[in-house]
Amino acid sequence: MIAKIDIEKFGLFESYKWDAEIGKQEKFRRVNIIYGRNYSGKTTLSRILRSVEDKTIHENYLDAKFNIEFSNNKSVFQSNISEELSDYNIRVYNSDFVKQHLSWLHNEDGTINPFTILGATNVEIEGRIKAIDKQLGSIEEGKEEGLLYQQKQTEQTSKEKNKEYNTKQNALNDSLSDHAKNIKNDAAVYNFPTYQINTIKKDIPNAKTQGELTAEEITEKKKLLKEEPKEAIVKLQDARPQFETYYNQVNDLLKKRIKPNEPITELINDSLLQEWVRQGIDKHKGKRETCGFCGSPIDKSLWGKLDAHFSKESEELRNELKLKIDQLEQAKKNLNSFFTLTKEQFYSNFAPQFDTLQKQWNATIQTYSQSIDSLISELKERGKDIFKARELQNISDVSQTVLEIIQDLNTLIEEHNKNTQTLSNDQQTARKQLRYSHIVTVLNTIGYDTKIMELEKLKDESDSAKAAFESLNTQIERLNEDRRTLKAQAKDESKGAELVNQHLQHFFGHN
Repeated sequence: MIAKIDIEKFGLFESYKWDAEIGKQEKFRRVNIIYGRNYSGKTTLSRILRSVEDKTIHENYLDAKFNIEFSNNKSVFQSNISEELSDYNIRVYNSDFVKQHLSWLHNEDGTINPFTILGATNVEIEGRIKAIDKQLGSIEEGKEEGLLYQQKQTEQTSKEKNKEYNTKQNALNDSLSDHAKNIKNDAAVYNFPTYQINTIKKDIPNAKTQGELTAEEITEKKKLLKEEPKEAIVKLQDARPQFETYYNQVNDLLKKRIKPNEPITELINDSLLQEWVRQGIDKHKGKRETCGFCGSPIDKSLWGKLDAHFSKESEELRNELKLKIDQLEQAKKNLNSFFTLTKEQFYSNFAPQFDTLQKQWNATIQTYSQSIDSLISELKERGKDIFKARELQNISDVSQTVLEIIQDLNTLIEEHNKNTQTLSNDQQTARKQLRYSHIVTVLNTIGYDTKIMELEKLKDESDSAKAAFESLNTQIERLNEDRRTLKAQAKDESKGAELVNQHLQHFFGHN
């Protein structure tokens, strides 16, 4: 209830101090009667209280200044009368009330406007209104609490997170857009004149699936882009070398046994001497009558002895040995000249395979040539000692390896020839792979995955705050609606109408 009133300025009141006029120990009681002569200030005093009831200063006293102190130590000034005063009710019936609500008393066209009466407020309803007010709280500085303050915080959090999200999203988009321009401008490699940020975003999943190419792979694919269609290559003859046949033939010749008709013991026992004599026959017989070494005359009977030693059979074997040596030499030459392919005949992407096969070929042919040389060496040794059979030792045979290399080369040739038909598609694929690799490099450089995680977190936080804000907003709207309903019930203007009707019925005696 009201305890004291100080009026610094309101109508005829000026610098009125309760403590000075009434006394510090005095306060309003439960029922108070204020009386005085006309124009002594009774209506003016009621207008101070009516200003509080209406929550607005009376139009005739806009410069008013006052302080109403309540028993709960709260105060109402002219500056805070618009606030909700939930702890007390003020109802004023004065001439202003009559003019406003009972205009029919002084105006033929006047009506009775709805009004409330003191004491009609339901205490339970007031308690519920207070509970709602407490739950709603306030956003005023120093009084931040309740749902209104939570709503303000969640709205601010949502806006801040959304702003941060948009800032980082725009920065990421700008970075991707710049790299998209780089791809578009490098027509020699990527050949993509319409490449934009939406395109690079669409490529990111495929690029991450492919991964980043190595420096060697990038070099090879760029070489492929420069390739022009090449001529088809004729496949190599797919045949296995005949080393096994040569080995068996040589072995047969080495094991072949012959005997002279009338052997000369000294020659039989000395193969070197025997070879020297045989060569001497070629230099002297039918050509000289004296020895080309010592100058002594050659006894004609010597030719008969030598002919008897070097029989026709031995000469035939010697010729066979020579023919086989020539054949082996030719076989070696043929195989050495068999591989005429060059790396330049192939597309650059086949160069590594070709280099590998060429190295394998050179190493294998070297071994093959050494094996042929071993056969030739054995034949020459038998030729030096024509009457002595020899046993051929095991010699490495790499014919199967030679065949496999030829087959691998033919497979490579087939791929090369097919590549001529698919070169355009292969180059298009290479451009795509290079583009994807470049994108992965860009993503790693700008920390794309980390930025995406940050953006997703900010979006979740912003959405959560927004959802919390909307939920609080719905809750606050519901509470405000409940509060309006309770306020209407608390004031219940029908009570006022009911009271007036009772007075009228009592005065006139009927309805």
